[in-house]
Amino acid sequence: MPKNIEIIPVILAHTKAELKEKLKRVEKIAKTVQIDIEDGSYVPLTTIQAAQFRRVDIKPQLEIHLMVKNPIKYITEYGKLGADRIIFHYESCKDDKEVSRLIKIIKSKKIEAGLAIGPKNPVSKIKKFLNETDFIQVMTIHIGYAGQKFLPKQLTKVKQIRKWNKKIPISVDGGVRPGTARKCVKAGATRLCSGSYLWSAENIKKAFAELKKDAKI
Repeated sequence: MPKNIEIIPVILAHTKAELKEKLKRVEKIAKTVQIDIEDGSYVPLTTIQAAQFRRVDIKPQLEIHLMVKNPIKYITEYGKLGADRIIFHYESCKDDKEVSRLIKIIKSKKIEAGLAIGPKNPVSKIKKFLNETDFIQVMTIHIGYAGQKFLPKQLTKVKQIRKWNKKIPISVDGGVRPGTARKCVKAGATRLCSGSYLWSAENIKKAFAELKKDAKI
């Protein structure tokens, strides 16, 4: 199993000012940040969109997590903005052919492709894509709102993916905090995406360190 574990702050922002403020708080402690993009249709909330990213200085590596309908439109937009990784949801695609097509399009832009799977679908649905996508993101909450309770049963998906593929990076997103971080790593995760825990902390640097300690990094 891969041993390099990474903590990735998740940024959910509604304005450019909020995005810049959150980036400033984590840019010196995190190698990578994940920015959630929500369209108000696939999920109820609407977050900052591509036009508001222009002229925003993003120092860490950038992951874009698309929680949207018609992800192809967003892939083109965020590819132009310098995304290093783009994640889309299995559930946002009409069929498996579209999943494969989106993976190919992302990779053709020299961007890492991430395939996310939500709690409602069995992990068997994405097995065929493990040799196509660059990484998998397992959602341990129901998407759409921050601060939800961690769903421990979703870690069975992480364990199964790791049995199928010993090398693929696996992200876990949702409810990651001290106590759950170690469970994710034990299951086989290599990237821990944390939002509410970090942003609710009085000292985000200390909270980040606590996550690393719990994950034994």
